[in-house]
Amino acid sequence: MRKQLCLFIFLLSAIHICKGDQGPLEGDLFLPTRDDLVAPSTSGIVENVNNVPGTAPILPGKSRYNADGLSIIDGDGSVTETTTTSWFDDLANSFTGVLFGILMIVFGLPLLWFNERHSVETEKVIKEGLRICKETSENNLDSNLNGQLVHVSAQANNPKIISDKKFGITAENSARLNRRVEVYQLKELKSSTTTKNQIGGGSTTTSNYTYEHIWSETKIDSFNFKNEAHKAANNNVKLIFSSHTFDAEEVNVGQFKLRPTQISRLNNFQRIQLNSNSAILSKEAKEELNKAGWSNYVVSIDENYLYIKKNHNTTEIGDIRISFQRVPLEWITVVALQNGRSLEPYNIKEQGLKEGKGDEEAGYCSGIGDSLDSCCWTYCCCIKCMSSLLATQETIDWIYEKKMTKKEVFDSELKSNTFITILLRILGFFLISFGIYLLFSPIIALLSIIKILGDIVSFAVLLASMLIGFALSLLIVGIAWVFYRPLLALALVAIGGLIWGFVYFAGGDDKLD
Repeated sequence: MRKQLCLFIFLLSAIHICKGDQGPLEGDLFLPTRDDLVAPSTSGIVENVNNVPGTAPILPGKSRYNADGLSIIDGDGSVTETTTTSWFDDLANSFTGVLFGILMIVFGLPLLWFNERHSVETEKVIKEGLRICKETSENNLDSNLNGQLVHVSAQANNPKIISDKKFGITAENSARLNRRVEVYQLKELKSSTTTKNQIGGGSTTTSNYTYEHIWSETKIDSFNFKNEAHKAANNNVKLIFSSHTFDAEEVNVGQFKLRPTQISRLNNFQRIQLNSNSAILSKEAKEELNKAGWSNYVVSIDENYLYIKKNHNTTEIGDIRISFQRVPLEWITVVALQNGRSLEPYNIKEQGLKEGKGDEEAGYCSGIGDSLDSCCWTYCCCIKCMSSLLATQETIDWIYEKKMTKKEVFDSELKSNTFITILLRILGFFLISFGIYLLFSPIIALLSIIKILGDIVSFAVLLASMLIGFALSLLIVGIAWVFYRPLLALALVAIGGLIWGFVYFAGGDDKLD
């Protein structure tokens, strides 16, 4: 058997080496030579588009090699790069895939487990909150409700004006004022096509790098740009101004006052309409422009943007545009702990929600789950990490930017919890499935020396991995339900047993007939 395996590998290697001595097969991609790129110019106009010292200018309608000698710069500034990988390269890289596969499975399994725990305990907190939550009047403070979880829904207001003094923008009766600064820059876009060799393994990848001008709030990293001229242009971009959000010092909801952390969670931003008199550069803003070397510039307003350009007629790399948004104060609903006029986080466990109190099933499950978690922590750090990420949120401090009843608030939180649970179940399933698939990467790479054979095996392994991943996911969720939802798990087992018994006995009657 060992001799046959060695002979098989020797034959695969021989095929690969022989293929390397042949010319390119039909359908293969290859890098043209310098002679292929020499074509007469139709216009005779020579323009050094890249403006990079030591590189030849681009002739209209022509292409030329980049400074690295491996990629091609087209006349429109895009760059084409061709790379090849051999069968041995794919085989070696497949073992990296195995490591990633192991990591995906290691994280996927505990994700499913702790997701079920998080779902049950979060649902428990929400239902207990609904049971103890009290309605309070928006006009009168009830001191008897201090220290209790309350529901408040009222029209909000801010007696003070929020202002951005640097640009002369103000916002009345608003919770927040946002300044968004964007700079005109180049962005590199990559598109790739890979062609696998029919025989001999390996592949050829052709990558095309194109560039577009965009407004970006952050400086685009051009260190790895393939086009040297575009790299240099973006490197010269300066972020003179920065985006900033100004929060109101005081926001009142009826008789209550919101805390700063609650104000910062209000995000119903609306664009501020600008006109020729609404935005003015302050002395501080002008000084910052001068320090950045902008001695001559043009300020204009167009489509609710404040533009600061070097040239009025054109938009150049480095030009600035600024927009402003505010959060208008309308109806706000809050569920939190009443403490005088303040609405603070309500810790539901500290206030009396104990395991087993009002929900013996959930408390019993939580105790078992916690002991199991403690055991697992000593063996795998990733389980500890997952447990921390999916820790139960024990505090209630909810805020909505609309009018809602108490029931509507708690129903919304339950729906959010269900959505997150389903989303994480799907994520866990895909992590496990593709992790299993990657475990077979060396076998797929080994057989890909014949393309059609590698494709068939790859599809078969993918299908089998999805089935195994689905079965494992159901198993993990089912076991978790035994700990966290025992009554529901037993009910499902009973229903499944009844269905199986019905099918069995029905089939038995057919056999007797």
